[in-house]
Amino acid sequence: MTTSYPILSQDYLAPAPSRGMLGMRRKTRAGQRLPRPHAHQVLVYRVDGSYVVDDGRLPPDDAQVVRATHVSLVDRGSEVPVVVQFTVSSAEASDFTVRATFVCSVTDPVRVVRENVNAHTALLTYLKRYHRLSQMGVGHRMSQVNQVRRAVEGHLRAYTEKRPAMIPGLHATFAAVEVLTPDEVAAFEKALREKHRKHLLDTADQDYTHALATGQDRNVRDRADEDREHRQRIEVETEEHADLVELTRLRRRLRIQEIESEAARLRAAQAVDMIGGDPIKAQIYAHTVGDLGAKELAESMLAQEERRDDARRADEAQRLQWEREDQLRRGREQREDQQRRMAINVEVIQEMAKHGHANLLNIRLERIIAEVTGTPLDELSGPPPAAVGRSAHTEIEASERAVPDDGGEARTGGRVDDDMGLREEDD
Repeated sequence: MTTSYPILSQDYLAPAPSRGMLGMRRKTRAGQRLPRPHAHQVLVYRVDGSYVVDDGRLPPDDAQVVRATHVSLVDRGSEVPVVVQFTVSSAEASDFTVRATFVCSVTDPVRVVRENVNAHTALLTYLKRYHRLSQMGVGHRMSQVNQVRRAVEGHLRAYTEKRPAMIPGLHATFAAVEVLTPDEVAAFEKALREKHRKHLLDTADQDYTHALATGQDRNVRDRADEDREHRQRIEVETEEHADLVELTRLRRRLRIQEIESEAARLRAAQAVDMIGGDPIKAQIYAHTVGDLGAKELAESMLAQEERRDDARRADEAQRLQWEREDQLRRGREQREDQQRRMAINVEVIQEMAKHGHANLLNIRLERIIAEVTGTPLDELSGPPPAAVGRSAHTEIEASERAVPDDGGEARTGGRVDDDMGLREEDD
């Protein structure tokens, strides 16, 4: 920061020249080089022993500007920083350099110009009044700059708060303080920093090398793991493919077996339709398809023929047996029928004889007795009718009590005619 604060410049003004032929025109300073203030600056004119403040609104031909003998440019900015630098003794031959910063604001530009205030000089004088300030570093070595910083800052803050700076036309407030690092300390710190940086670089290089090696090892392990996983995945996919191929083959074999089974079923159905239940045809078919040899076919056909002959003979014997049983059954039924008819005829004759009507009928008793007893008609004698009747009755009862022999056959010696010899005679 410049040391010419708050008065930035000061100039002497020569008398304004006359104007016109006779010097009767109004004077002006338009041709002279006057300071041009900025927005935060003002001009202070000294006119006839007094001071006039111009913020840039007075024209060059203004009477006060024309009569002015001096002009000053004053900075009226708010909280302008002003740095004051001084030294503090140390325990060694060198001194500590201290920089104190104040923020300043102009409160009265006329007083500042009249008393020619220099903020830097005024503040340095203000700090020098604190006699202990120069002795703060006596007990510290140059390398103990940090301790000095803390001590100086503490004392300055306490001093500025207890006794603020009193500068005419200017308000100053303590802002900060810093103790500069001495050159030898700075060189040492620089060398130390360089060593530290070099150490950091070496450490970083070692770390990088180690990380690179570790990364390479990790990459090798990762590649090994990836290769192993890839091989395992290939093996799994190969096994799955083999299983799929085997499954496809199994399905193909099952399909072929199904087709062959269907074809065999169709051939069997055709063979059944062609054979029609004939074993000879079946054996011939088996020989045709190769399931039966010629010798086996001949032996099988011979055995089949013998079985057929045996079956025919068994059937014939069964038929004869059935015929004999049928004849015996019919004979038995005929004899039973004959006996029933005979019994009916006898009952009719007995009933008629009982009631005395035998003379009304022409009964062929001889024939009936012959049929019952089996005696020829010529052997029968001719007894009286009553005897004949009794004899007939006796024979009929005997025939009823006759016991059949040989399967129930009665010895009748002949058939009983359906039209018995019964008829009515005309009176």
